[in-house]
Amino acid sequence: ALKVLQERFDLTSEIAQPHVFNAALIFQVGQSYPRTILGKALQDLSTSLVFRAQSGYPFTLALNGDRAGSKADTTGNSLGQPPDRLSGPGCETLTNPGNPNQYVKTECFAFPADGVLGNLARNALISPGLAVLDLVLVKSQRLGATTAQLRIEMFNALNRANFATPTTTIFDDRGNLTANVGVIT
Repeated sequence: ALKVLQERFDLTSEIAQPHVFNAALIFQVGQSYPRTILGKALQDLSTSLVFRAQSGYPFTLALNGDRAGSKADTTGNSLGQPPDRLSGPGCETLTNPGNPNQYVKTECFAFPADGVLGNLARNALISPGLAVLDLVLVKSQRLGATTAQLRIEMFNALNRANFATPTTTIFDDRGNLTANVGVIT
């Protein structure tokens, strides 16, 4: 009973991020061998990279309506009431990582009985994390008193899809799944 109470009133913040890694690296190429042909070609060449990885944000699924009859505001940006979390095969985790079309396992949730709050804990689900690598290659060339630069920049060089938090309203006020529930873009 204590575990259920702890899960129900978990105060995990919506902006909690347990894992964040940032790294930036800038280096000069071709400075060690200035007298060789390769050294001349690589002279005044610099490379930089920025890498960022982070875990996803916690989020809460909610109903679109006042099922429990608590007279709570469930319109606009107000957080609605939670659905019931079901247990059973396949519901050990509540998300399908790598499946943007059904990120939330809707089969693991039920519309609560009339007059009852659902049992899903606050922020029980975690949105997908992200990873981004940006690269820059710069070749400087002296032209008399001025210097020209050739720059090649690649953003999201890993070509990894980084998704947002899915739609959080799971059921309408009649118990039907809402359109696009569990879909991430």
